[in-house]
Amino acid sequence: MTKRLPLLIIFICVFVTASTSVHANLKSVFVFGDSQFDPGNNQFVKNCTLQANFTPYGSTYFHHPTGRFTNGRTVVDFLAQFLAIKFQKPYQEVYRLLAKGHRKGIPPNGLNFASAGSGLLPYTNRNAAVTPIQVQLQQFQALITQKHVHKKQIKKSLFFIVSGANDVFSYFLLPNASNMAQKTYVRAMLKEVKHFTSKIYKYGGRRIVLFSIGVIGCVPGRVLMRGAPSNRCIDKMDSMARYYNAGLKRFVKNIHKMFPGTVGVYAAVYDTSKKYLDNPKLYGFANVTHACCGGGPLNGMLQCGLNGYTMCLDPSEYFFWDYFHPTERTYGLMMERSSHLIPFLGSIILIFASAKACVKSVFLFGDSQFDPGNNAYIKNCTIQANFPPYGSSFFPRPTGRFTDGRIVADFIAQFLETEFQKPFQELANGKWNGFPDNGINFASGGSGILPYTNKGKGATTIKLQLQQFQALIDEKHVDQKQIENSLFFLESGSVDILDYFLLRNTSDPKAYVQAMLKEVNQFIDIIYKLGARRIVIFSVGPLGCIPFRINIQGASSSQCFDKIDKMSEEYNVGLQFLVNNISKTYPYAIGVYGAIYTIVQNLLKNPGIHGFANANDACCGGGTLNGRLQCGLQGYNLCSKRNDFFFWDYIHPSERVYELIARDLWAGSKDHIRPINLRTLACDTRLY
Repeated sequence: MTKRLPLLIIFICVFVTASTSVHANLKSVFVFGDSQFDPGNNQFVKNCTLQANFTPYGSTYFHHPTGRFTNGRTVVDFLAQFLAIKFQKPYQEVYRLLAKGHRKGIPPNGLNFASAGSGLLPYTNRNAAVTPIQVQLQQFQALITQKHVHKKQIKKSLFFIVSGANDVFSYFLLPNASNMAQKTYVRAMLKEVKHFTSKIYKYGGRRIVLFSIGVIGCVPGRVLMRGAPSNRCIDKMDSMARYYNAGLKRFVKNIHKMFPGTVGVYAAVYDTSKKYLDNPKLYGFANVTHACCGGGPLNGMLQCGLNGYTMCLDPSEYFFWDYFHPTERTYGLMMERSSHLIPFLGSIILIFASAKACVKSVFLFGDSQFDPGNNAYIKNCTIQANFPPYGSSFFPRPTGRFTDGRIVADFIAQFLETEFQKPFQELANGKWNGFPDNGINFASGGSGILPYTNKGKGATTIKLQLQQFQALIDEKHVDQKQIENSLFFLESGSVDILDYFLLRNTSDPKAYVQAMLKEVNQFIDIIYKLGARRIVIFSVGPLGCIPFRINIQGASSSQCFDKIDKMSEEYNVGLQFLVNNISKTYPYAIGVYGAIYTIVQNLLKNPGIHGFANANDACCGGGTLNGRLQCGLQGYNLCSKRNDFFFWDYIHPSERVYELIARDLWAGSKDHIRPINLRTLACDTRLY
């Protein structure tokens, strides 16, 4: 006798955005609860009086009764379909087959233990022979003990529990059944939730979704209570449901503290249900008060299918199917509308999906923002960071990276659960025993997108980086299969723009930017012909704000240099145009634009919010803003609290900033990376 659940699903989007590799990793779901999730367990239980194994239950989808308490599929069925797996079978069905020796082990897609009428409290509906949550847990534990369920499957599974509505409804329907005050009663319910979670955790479950109670006071079955209104919801019942939900939400919020390594998701059924009931026409419902099938006032006095029931002509127009349960359409509404579906599943996948399903290979091209130490191997290259205190925060030695620790590329590698990409020059200098399968980093500090930028300083231009990559292909060190399953990153243009102002270039600035964009377009064309299909182009940041600006004529020490930022923005607009055309110009290719400028600008506008005490000076360097002298050179200064500083040296951000940027690129919104983020690009197999 629970309340609507379908809606709850939307609010699992409390975590994040679009779907990732749904099909790749999540293939198993274990389900516990009541009639909202029961796929037919009760029909196997002798003497159980709460049943839905008769017509017209199941008539819309299955065309026969299955034991589900609706006219078709439930939420977990829609979820299974989205995951491209079979519906979870009822535990009672599988148990009987195991007992007779007709099958070995449980299905690989999980199992459903839910029993209609059950509650969190063991005595709820006890006389109806339902299976309480505590017994459902015992059934699961027995399967583990008998080695029908293995830890490997448990570790990769989702665990769903929907329960509590029957407890609340029974409290009002049978007022003499409990001598507890409402708040004491609710605390007893929450105690059982904690007990359930602790058991699942002990068995190995780490991905737990807890569904709140819906607006239970609004179900048509409320008319079963003496004096209940038929023209409005029962406020006292809803108030108790809200009190329970608040406690459940607090519990979920702290679940990771109580059970380390666990991710808990709160599914806000109540809020979602209210949205549908308050705006029925918006969601296509003609009736949200009566049950489609039943008898008496609101069709809520008699269960659907029993002698004397009546049934509506079109169940899809009704929110409620019977006196307690939603219609299949209600259950599937958020699944049918991508705006609800994607956040719901995306959030679960985002948190739970193993990065094993994602690509593991990244090829990187660019300048000092991405350089992992290539320049350190180049003889006569004068642009270096292979001396202290570079690298001191993480490695803790200089690696050739132009910051105090990791760069964006390193954090992305960590998100992909792979090793950092090695510098190409390590290979050229005979430092490798084999070729890595996680990609290669060709980036060179000081290089530009234009071939003549920093010419004579030994940096490796983008064109030469491409030639190095092509040589590895020609020599069969990198094969097409790896290329097709790799990400390709290009970050370049900052050095060209800085040089334009530093060297007082007199050429037309618009023509200069167009020349840069022409080189980017050539890069995309070449990399595509070499087999790349997942291409990410990163914008330049607000270069007018770096401490190095103090070396450019006309720049101020107290504010950013607008002329530089204006050129940067013009270049970025052109970059985005090129990226937008990738999918149009190059079949089967996906282009992604990383809006570094926007990300960094947002951080600089509100440095204090992000924990930065200084977003103007470099932590390490010399002279005004610590921007006159490179970090590590004779006479440099080093700040005492590097985490307080946005900039590490006169050009480059600190490791902490790079991490913030990387997180936005990995899982951020379209404001920061578009049309999809890196997680989706790397992990959603449905894109290819």
